Amino acid sequence: MFGLSRKPRADLVIPTATVPDHFEVETVPPQTVLLQRWMSLAALQQRVIEALVVEIAQTSGFVETEAEALSGCFQRLSVSAEQQTERVSSLNNLASGIEVEGKIVPIAQIAGLLEGTLDDVVKKILLLSKDSMSMVSALDELKSNVQRVEKCMMQLDSVNNTTNMLALNARIEAERAGVSGMAFRVVADEVRELSKVTQGLAASMKCELKGLTDGIAHGHSTLQRVASIDLSDNIQAKERLEVLMAALLRRSSSLETIVADAVKEAGLISADVDGMVTGIQFQDRTRQRLEHVIDTLHVIDQAIEEIKCSTVGSVPDLADEAPDVEWIKKLLERFTMSDMRARFVTQLLDGGGPADLAGGGSRNNALSTSGSIELF
Repeated sequence: MFGLSRKPRADLVIPTATVPDHFEVETVPPQTVLLQRWMSLAALQQRVIEALVVEIAQTSGFVETEAEALSGCFQRLSVSAEQQTERVSSLNNLASGIEVEGKIVPIAQIAGLLEGTLDDVVKKILLLSKDSMSMVSALDELKSNVQRVEKCMMQLDSVNNTTNMLALNARIEAERAGVSGMAFRVVADEVRELSKVTQGLAASMKCELKGLTDGIAHGHSTLQRVASIDLSDNIQAKERLEVLMAALLRRSSSLETIVADAVKEAGLISADVDGMVTGIQFQDRTRQRLEHVIDTLHVIDQAIEEIKCSTVGSVPDLADEAPDVEWIKKLLERFTMSDMRARFVTQLLDGGGPADLAGGGSRNNALSTSGSIELF
């Protein structure tokens, strides 16, 4: 619509006939037509710019909101990462040793203490077992000796019975014989034999009693040796092991708490990551909005260029019109980023191309330019 040019034709013959005043056709000058087209385009351009300003403002607010949300997610991730690092450090400390009475006892030292204590206990148990076997043998001997003593006592009872009977018979014979001594001689022989037997039994009993006494003494010494075993080291080791076991229980509880916290924190991190993945998609919506804005600006630029060409064709003197430097300076004063200001100077004053305005289309150039990002 903006490409139509209305140039007057030189060969057009205007009739000279007289025309009434109310039928006169007023011819519109070409300059007026161009100005009308410029005014129409300016009004349309103003409405488009206002709409684009609103759209860009909404896009900027949308980007800022999503960026703040992502920044919050990153901050939470940073805090969670620090907490996870502390938990890993705590797990490392718990894995390397156990805190007992304010000191860290290495696991290897605990294993060595357990091994030494168990070795000592096993040795003492073997010694007690050996001494117990000796005591069993000694008690068996004592039992045999006691049984033999019982047999001797039975024989003594028999001898006593025989002696009583002989004494009774001697009295009876003495009553019968009167002064006869023949029977007393026989009784004397029997009593002498009985004395020999009694003496032999006494010797046997003495030997058995000696063996019994020796067995009792051996058993007593064995029991004394068992009773005299020093268990103070084992008692101290037992107390130390009780302290270590309590520390192990506390360590197990701490591990459970740390692992539970780590699992909970991992769930929060996973939720934050999912939210970040979803939030990052705002870039696509922003790109689509800005593409519509850029496309609209391109259409306006083409329309302005079309009318400009028509205007220069009609009024060639306007082709050398210089830009309003003061207005450009006021515009550039509103820019807060030096690299953007430099690109606009190149475009507006030096006549640089769109590639220069976009930073040459090179991401590396934008990243390598020092001071391309300013804090404000």
